[in-house]
Amino acid sequence: MPLIGGVVTAIGFNLQWMDFLSYGSEVYERFTPEAVAYAYSPVGDDYFLRAGARIGYSNLQPDMPQSVKVEESDIYGAAEMGLLRDGLLIPTFTVGTGLLRRKVSQEIADPIIITGSNPLSQIQIFPFLYSTVGLGLPFFNGRIVAEMMYRYLWVPQDARMGNAYGVEVTVEL
Repeated sequence: MPLIGGVVTAIGFNLQWMDFLSYGSEVYERFTPEAVAYAYSPVGDDYFLRAGARIGYSNLQPDMPQSVKVEESDIYGAAEMGLLRDGLLIPTFTVGTGLLRRKVSQEIADPIIITGSNPLSQIQIFPFLYSTVGLGLPFFNGRIVAEMMYRYLWVPQDARMGNAYGVEVTVEL
């Protein structure tokens, strides 16, 4: 990442999988792709603050019966601040916060028939916090960075969410 004074910006995507508890202690992986934007500011020899924003979406569900099932889809946005050291490998540590909008819908199919309103279908808003550690590998003099990451996500209203991991690719603007 060639930074010579001032701020450098980058955009990219994160291919992330999140461990999601379901059916008691059963865990399934939920694919949650994200779009990211960063601004890097130098703070010392090879050290940089990385302010970021991300949006993500998820709609994967565990296996359920076909007649009655509950589906959840999430869209979320977050702001974060990280510290990194530029070099042949780029270690990163980031903390962030955001809001998650969850749409819960109940689907009912034959042979079950329901009349009236659907009490399970609703929209919920949850705040969340997270911390992320990563290790980036720069390409083309740092203009492209591929970063392996691990994230711990804390959503107070949904204890099913937690660990996430993936690969993020960013391109300097």
